[in-house]
Amino acid sequence: MEIFIRRAKYAGSKFAQKDLCAKIVLGSTYPYKLFYMADRGLPGGFVVNVLQAGRQKGTLRQPHDNCFVTGRPDMIDLPLTLLAIGVVFAGAGYLYFRRCDRFSPADWGSPFKNRLVGLLCRIAYHYHRLTYAPIPLPAAGGAIVVSNHVSGLDPLLLIAASPRPLRFLVAREQYDRFGLRWLFRLGNCIPVEREKRPEQAMRAALRAIQDGDVVALFPHGKIHLDTDPPVKIKGGAIRLGQISGCPIFPVRIEGVRGQGHTVLAVFIRSDADIVTHPPVYCQPEHYAENLQNLQRLLEARHFDQT
Repeated sequence: MEIFIRRAKYAGSKFAQKDLCAKIVLGSTYPYKLFYMADRGLPGGFVVNVLQAGRQKGTLRQPHDNCFVTGRPDMIDLPLTLLAIGVVFAGAGYLYFRRCDRFSPADWGSPFKNRLVGLLCRIAYHYHRLTYAPIPLPAAGGAIVVSNHVSGLDPLLLIAASPRPLRFLVAREQYDRFGLRWLFRLGNCIPVEREKRPEQAMRAALRAIQDGDVVALFPHGKIHLDTDPPVKIKGGAIRLGQISGCPIFPVRIEGVRGQGHTVLAVFIRSDADIVTHPPVYCQPEHYAENLQNLQRLLEARHFDQT
């Protein structure tokens, strides 16, 4: 707290009626010490013991030295106050985070993962107003989830709608993005080297399916909007389905307002909706037909399906 002296009188001194600046030094419950600074005439180190510092405005009197000062209180310990508020909010956030595991629709294998997924689900259902429509995955066994890709919010929406943990295929440049690598590793995502050896990611995805995991991918390979020129989807999901024999679950994401954005889409509130389709079983001899059918399901609007 700082006190600015308007007029100060010191008995017997020729330096009376000087405008001075004073600062209270905190440190104990005993009388504070008032240090005169910028005295412009008073000897250096001139100290007056003040019996009461007080927060209120008015006159502070030191009877022994016959010194009268008029003080203006300042904000006391603002950094400590902000720190205390931060500690309270951090504690409340931690207690809330510990209860978020009950909001997770799937068991991700550890309490921390379940709490993190539960928090993401709360964001998806309450902030982005996702309509609850669970993906009809089997209770056990390998499966493939494919979806259209309109924004960076899409993985969060799929996680919130999946009753089982998902292992995403993620492009290497996104996997190594600063601040997100730990999250992708925590979710057991599979990085894809699209320019060098993409077959390594395909083999890793096939092993995951054979181990009974659910693999999720975006066949467009990047963000693709309905207003963009049509492009042929990639056939990795079809090949995985043909080799493993597991079903493919097509999903279409709609209602995202941050379409075309990666990070910004998470903060723009949406009216998200997920449209699920019956599983698709791929026959090895009908690759082109299966690919065309899958693209039709991913790019058809919901009102076109009714």
